[in-house]
Amino acid sequence: MIKKCIIFGLVVCSVVLSQSALAGTWKDSFEDNDMSEWKIVDDWENVAGKWWSDKGEAVAESLGESVFAMWLTGESAWEHYAVSCRAKLVKSKKEPATFGIVMHANSNKRLGGLLDAHYYFSVIGDFNFISIRKFPPFPAEPVTLGEFDFEVKADRWYQLTATIHRNRKIEFHIDKQVFTLADPKLLGPGQAGLFVSDAEVRFDDIEITGSNIDDGGPGKARPVEPHAKLATIWGHLKRE
Repeated sequence: MIKKCIIFGLVVCSVVLSQSALAGTWKDSFEDNDMSEWKIVDDWENVAGKWWSDKGEAVAESLGESVFAMWLTGESAWEHYAVSCRAKLVKSKKEPATFGIVMHANSNKRLGGLLDAHYYFSVIGDFNFISIRKFPPFPAEPVTLGEFDFEVKADRWYQLTATIHRNRKIEFHIDKQVFTLADPKLLGPGQAGLFVSDAEVRFDDIEITGSNIDDGGPGKARPVEPHAKLATIWGHLKRE
């Protein structure tokens, strides 16, 4: 009996920890064509690009030359989170075709609500490298935190994951490769999103995870009820 109680206690703890680990993830798989939780952010006063849903994927196309078409979601209070997605360069419209992830993005009332401070995690398609850049609040100049060689092929899906940690560590994963650096002075909290420049790109299966992010998004998975899981495990223990 004591053994079963100990096992049951461990099971309860593991289920609680599992539920906590799954908490705080915003998802969108673009299967339902629901774009209401996304906002297109134009590059200053220009219409920089267009975004739409096609065959369960998000598609982005930049319209201007050397402008960044951005798509943001989430809350301005989000911070120290991770963004993961699949991305594929469909075609380069002009060098350098660029796409990637935006994090800790904020608008500036003095700039008429336009995008101000943010991080870019960029994949540079034509020149085969990636770049992590920081845009401090206006009027400070942008800073390149790091650049790394990486061969980029068109019409190929890549798994991207960008993470900003509380200890100022920044990571950018592309498939199995990991690029790491540190930012001595992190930007404040902000929204997350995707961007393209001089390219047409497809995105899918985006997940944004953080301690102050609620479960949500059009693509959120249905959680397994902990009570049902416990009942199944306890029934198995009773039969032993």
